[in-house]
Amino acid sequence: MIASLFIKTSMNTATKFSRIEVSLPYKRWFVFLACLICTSLFTQLFALQEGKFHPKTKSIDAMLYGVDIIISSYEGDAISYKAEIDKGQKVSIVEDARCVRFRNSHPVSGKITVLVPKDMKLDSLRIYSSSAKVKLNGVVAVYFVVSMCEGVVNIEDATFKTASFSIASSTCSLNGEITTTADFCFSQTQATLSLKGTLSDYNFFYMYEETSSLLIDGKEVTGKDRFGVDKKKRKRVGITQSSSRTNLIFVQ
Repeated sequence: MIASLFIKTSMNTATKFSRIEVSLPYKRWFVFLACLICTSLFTQLFALQEGKFHPKTKSIDAMLYGVDIIISSYEGDAISYKAEIDKGQKVSIVEDARCVRFRNSHPVSGKITVLVPKDMKLDSLRIYSSSAKVKLNGVVAVYFVVSMCEGVVNIEDATFKTASFSIASSTCSLNGEITTTADFCFSQTQATLSLKGTLSDYNFFYMYEETSSLLIDGKEVTGKDRFGVDKKKRKRVGITQSSSRTNLIFVQ
């Protein structure tokens, strides 16, 4: 009876120690699995794409819906990017013929940050966007195009040789320099344009429209105002708008 009790007690104790010894490796596996699950959930909620292009790539073409794009200068030797897209989705990013193209064929949301070398002049910068924000800072481009519907366009410290703005149901702000030509087409838009120089530096074209308003250096343009053409002037600015308000400011 006593021997039997001793054996039973010994077996239970050994079993307990065995369980403790076996459970330690399993704890490590549980921690590993927990980390794996958390990483998987993070990937599903947030997809990160990033990279760097060839130093000779000097053109950017973006066609995005619902995705913000920020382009600014930095101390680097090539264009780089980081795309942060929600819900594990991704955007198409392709480098072809010295041009990088950003596309999303299905509705996604998120942000793309593009860094351009400070001393690089882009050959072409084209952005076609909708329901998103476009922000540029310190960018220099020979040819610039932006088209926006129901969004925000904000451009600071930029220099464009030739620029074209087509903005609808949005807000637009520009602070920069136009070295040759700029055309602005606004529909149901509020715009503030700060251009380097004076009005006399440009051949200025404006078609007066009753449902819109234009201020030039604080003075409202009326239907009686006329702007002449001087063939000696190398710069040209044209504004066409419908149901919009534009404030044009010239700065030295």
